[in-house]
Amino acid sequence: MSLSIDERLEARIPHGCLVKARSLYPALKRAERGALVYLLGHPDDVRSVSIAVIARGAGCGLATLSRLARRLGYAGYPELKAAFRAQAGGTAGVVYRGISAQDSPEAVLEKVFAASMESLRDTLAVLDRAQYARAVEAVRRARRLLFCGLGDASQVAAAICQKFLRAGIDAHAAEDPDTQMMLAAHLEPGDTAVGISHSGRSVPVMNALAEGHGRGATTIAITNYPRSPLARRAEVVLLTADFAEDLNGEVVSKRISEHCILESLYITRLIGAQESLSEALERARQAVTVYKAQPPRAAGARGAG
Repeated sequence: MSLSIDERLEARIPHGCLVKARSLYPALKRAERGALVYLLGHPDDVRSVSIAVIARGAGCGLATLSRLARRLGYAGYPELKAAFRAQAGGTAGVVYRGISAQDSPEAVLEKVFAASMESLRDTLAVLDRAQYARAVEAVRRARRLLFCGLGDASQVAAAICQKFLRAGIDAHAAEDPDTQMMLAAHLEPGDTAVGISHSGRSVPVMNALAEGHGRGATTIAITNYPRSPLARRAEVVLLTADFAEDLNGEVVSKRISEHCILESLYITRLIGAQESLSEALERARQAVTVYKAQPPRAAGARGAG
């Protein structure tokens, strides 16, 4: 379930509000969902008429609008209204644009890059720094790390797992749901399990984190939706903000921000134990050189003997 907004109105909606609205929409109650659609569909009214008029138009109560404003990150409805007024007087930021079958190859290239850069900026803006600090601590002290993901999220899990292994840190990742569960069953207090799911509705990932939590491990969710089932079940939640879609409705850049969050956690652990891990990194680097192609010998070079 996604939030559909007229592209002609997007430039008149505060960008931060739009990002938060897209992430919250699937989990909102019916009245709140209807109020949100009305708000975003009438940005000029939001900044110019009273809350009572908006409530009548949206077919909801004043309390629903106030609660919705707080869920969108504002102290209350007056602050939401002020943000819409400020947007009218400022310049519009980059807004999400889908990719269509009529786009030229050059246009697709530009839109993919624009969506990727926008998702990184938005993710950095919505990422809760207190939650991130808790994730850093959980990864720093973890004796064992488990990264869980399904489908292309499993590739994100495998990529970061390889980096931790290179540093000599006990890390695991598996694409197969049964293997994820077996790995989670061996977690203990002091270990950390990280679940990666854009929708936050991947049942195998939720099950693996639940199993790890039951064994005493700290659980971290990386997801796009703050009220998703995965987010509700994890102890630490790191939010992404990826919404730009291609012509098939697939989110263009949903894995890039996940990669960056995990890369940041990895680098932070390296910095915290640079001396103790540097030898392990060098051993790993030397070990894989056997697979590197050797440079061609210069013409006329002679072998020994």
